[in-house]
Amino acid sequence: MKKIRTTKAIITIATIILSSFSNLLADRLIVGIIEQNFNNWDIDTINPFDIRVAFEKKNNEWKSFPTDFQPPNNCLPYYPKTLDWTICFNGKEIGKIKSILPETIDYYKDIGIHYIKNMNDVPRLGKPSEDFSGWIDKPVYRPIVVCTSSSCQDPEKWKPYVPSKMDISKALSVATTELLKDTTVDIYKKYKLEKSYKSINDKLICITIDNKVETNADTSDFAESKTGNNQYAWFLLSNSKCRYLKSNMRLIDAGDYDNDGKVEVVFKIEEYDHDGYVLYYDGFQKNSEFYWIYH
Repeated sequence: MKKIRTTKAIITIATIILSSFSNLLADRLIVGIIEQNFNNWDIDTINPFDIRVAFEKKNNEWKSFPTDFQPPNNCLPYYPKTLDWTICFNGKEIGKIKSILPETIDYYKDIGIHYIKNMNDVPRLGKPSEDFSGWIDKPVYRPIVVCTSSSCQDPEKWKPYVPSKMDISKALSVATTELLKDTTVDIYKKYKLEKSYKSINDKLICITIDNKVETNADTSDFAESKTGNNQYAWFLLSNSKCRYLKSNMRLIDAGDYDNDGKVEVVFKIEEYDHDGYVLYYDGFQKNSEFYWIYH
């Protein structure tokens, strides 16, 4: 009788521990990105999409998952085994999706990926293009943000907009002082306005500078080689001040993924021999970068 009671007690304790552990995992606030899955240099025909597990909120700060592993397979213990996601786009929930950690990771470019359990759950937004293709440089569907919360709303109401001449002038002035090696260059004749955005309070202006104009190297500390700052340079206009954020980025989505009343903005990073994502938060005062390399 004692053995039976002891066994029942052990089972009960084990059940409580497993339940607590499951609740702990469920409470983790993680942001990922649905993206095209490449087998070598071609889109995988069986699993054409994956989810990149990129950011987690810890102690009120957004942190990127680690990616520096040798060999790549050593990354597996640092990533959740399974996750349930809410799919977010343009301030709205557009679906649910489940993912699972692969048994092995053979290539550096695959660090952080989860396999998608049901490909039918993946939304296809727009048509494939090279806008978000990155280093692989092949047409892909646009990436989509997913989060383990159910919070997709955008209280700041980010929308595309056409900047005024005054807004563009502010961005070009900052670009001249912060990006150009020769500040005497007339940048007003050497730029192209890219798709830009504004919210209730702030504006994001994106420009591409003519390739012939020499720019300073990107300040990112993880790039093996630099492509310069001339492609898709982003400038934040807030409280009448203009600030340079970063270059070689494409905006993916804006949403209050942690439900704290403030919006997080996620970009795709595209640089030499590596791609990644950056999440800006706390009114663009802070950011976290997740990246992977190809060679």
